[in-house]
Amino acid sequence: MNVLAKDQMGRLDAHISDLFYKMSVGFDDNWLFTTTPQTSNYPPYNLTEDKNNNSYRIDMAVAGFSKDDIEIFEEEGKLTIKGEIKNDGDTKNSTVLHYGGLAQRGFTRNFNIAPNIKITEVTLENGVLSLNFLKDINRNKNQIKIS
Repeated sequence: MNVLAKDQMGRLDAHISDLFYKMSVGFDDNWLFTTTPQTSNYPPYNLTEDKNNNSYRIDMAVAGFSKDDIEIFEEEGKLTIKGEIKNDGDTKNSTVLHYGGLAQRGFTRNFNIAPNIKITEVTLENGVLSLNFLKDINRNKNQIKIS
């Protein structure tokens, strides 16, 4: 039987918590890790929070992708970003790639989104896909009257 020591469990909890916050937007500290971690770090991204404005931002490096190559959708608390470069038949036959330094393989990135998070803006500029989010602190509050 494989039993983890107390310090190993603490490191495992910290690792799981770290993975959750790298792939989640808008959750409070008491949320539990609920999805499996992604194994690929491609494409790289930054997740930042502005605590003064209750806002978040994801900046993802997608050099070589156009807005037509990227699909973004949200479903049941999960934000999915998919990218796949679409080659048209004419350029594929007439162009020779001598060196491929840009990683332009297809990707899928998933993020957990809290119910009170709203996507406010999505831009693609200079090879960086930026998604801005706003946390509505009143969205999940229901006032209950005492009868």
